[in-house]
Amino acid sequence: MEQKYIDVTKDNFNINFIVNPNTIDLSQAIFQSMLDRGITNINILPIYATINWNKTTLIKFNIFIQKIKTYKNIYLH
Repeated sequence: MEQKYIDVTKDNFNINFIVNPNTIDLSQAIFQSMLDRGITNINILPIYATINWNKTTLIKFNIFIQKIKTYKNIYLH
């Protein structure tokens, strides 16, 4: 995200947003940072292979996804 030379306005620019259950509370701030930089194509990738999700983190993840869906110009993949 600190790479200033990347043109995030190109149609083919996508970002993989990896969501970790241990840092789910930081996800909204990170997402807002992406919005501030003009990113609109986002691939949400929850980590499953090495980290266990529990009921609490799955609920937080669902709430996070519902918040993202309120943004009209964001395309989730």
